[in-house]
Amino acid sequence: MNAKNKFPKDKGAPIRVGKAKAEQARWKKNPKNKDLPDTFPVSVEQLQLHIEKYDCNGIEFCNGSNIEGGYSPVMAAVDGEGNLLATFDNNGPIPIDEFKSCRENWREQHPDPDTTQFFYLGEEAITTNIIDFDVVRYEAAFVEESDGSNSAVLYGYSYDGMKDPGEEEPDTALNRSYICPPLCDEN
Repeated sequence: MNAKNKFPKDKGAPIRVGKAKAEQARWKKNPKNKDLPDTFPVSVEQLQLHIEKYDCNGIEFCNGSNIEGGYSPVMAAVDGEGNLLATFDNNGPIPIDEFKSCRENWREQHPDPDTTQFFYLGEEAITTNIIDFDVVRYEAAFVEESDGSNSAVLYGYSYDGMKDPGEEEPDTALNRSYICPPLCDEN
């Protein structure tokens, strides 16, 4: 894979809600995850704003801890090489130094090399999902796939709740993201 495609715009794919919920339950049951948060809200407005303003390839969704040690997830708009273009949380833009501090605090509090640091989804997957399913709110969740590997999903909710249109169509949850570890960057 060349550097230009390290963080592609199309990374991410729909997943059935039932399958995602089963993978999330498996993640929760794993003893190594007992002290880790399993979900966090994600602002659709902030995603759209940063995707449009920075013409990014996608978004990194990062576990973070504030200076007091409280859970503080943060996000970053990144280019195709994973370089940070802008950083934000659910309330709006945050300085890059604050983003890096939250991420580093998380790593110090959770030194196990298998602990999830972040996941990435491409701009096209996020934007298409928002438009196709009238998503107004997201919830990020960590999951364990059937092979035991960690992954993550974004559950999308419309004003009518989570759409699950039937066996023939995908639903509002997005998966098949990049996850760190094993794919990590040092930006």
